[in-house]
Amino acid sequence: MKKALLALSLALPLSANAFTISTADDWSGSINTGWAQSAQTFLFDNDTTLNTFGWWLGQAHTHKVSIVQWANGPAGELYSLNQAWNAGYNEISPNVTFTGGTLYAVWFDYLGSDLSTVHFNSVDGYEDGEWWLLSGSWSAWSSGNDMRFVATFDQDNQNSVPEPTSLALLGLGLAGLGFARRKMRK
Repeated sequence: MKKALLALSLALPLSANAFTISTADDWSGSINTGWAQSAQTFLFDNDTTLNTFGWWLGQAHTHKVSIVQWANGPAGELYSLNQAWNAGYNEISPNVTFTGGTLYAVWFDYLGSDLSTVHFNSVDGYEDGEWWLLSGSWSAWSSGNDMRFVATFDQDNQNSVPEPTSLALLGLGLAGLGFARRKMRK
């Protein structure tokens, strides 16, 4: 009995939950050409880990993809990969944690390429971020468009209110521990 109660007390939900921004089929888009650099920003209330990030390219070419802090342009670099990418869908698995309340971006440096670069969405598909372009200076896309992307995250819910079931399980577990301790004293 005490083992069952202890197992119940340990069966509380984890402090993180996984979620995905869109799927491959959710994002229509258009191809831009010849931008020097571009970036998609992200902002979360809680600490959040970017597990994977995928994007579409108009043509195969080599460029640098980085995860950076963002302040009207790239700041501290957390992850970087410079390689040849395929036309179509590409994906990275940076597993980088974003601190809640801090602005971050996936930043593309096309290394002077004038080929067709990443696709952008024709609407604001991700309302908590913006699509930034470098054309002389960094500026947010005025129409609120976003990069065409798919991303998966683990978000820390440490500030969330526990569910009633979780509280009941915790209570049962604590009661079980109390009964087990009381029985051991006899």
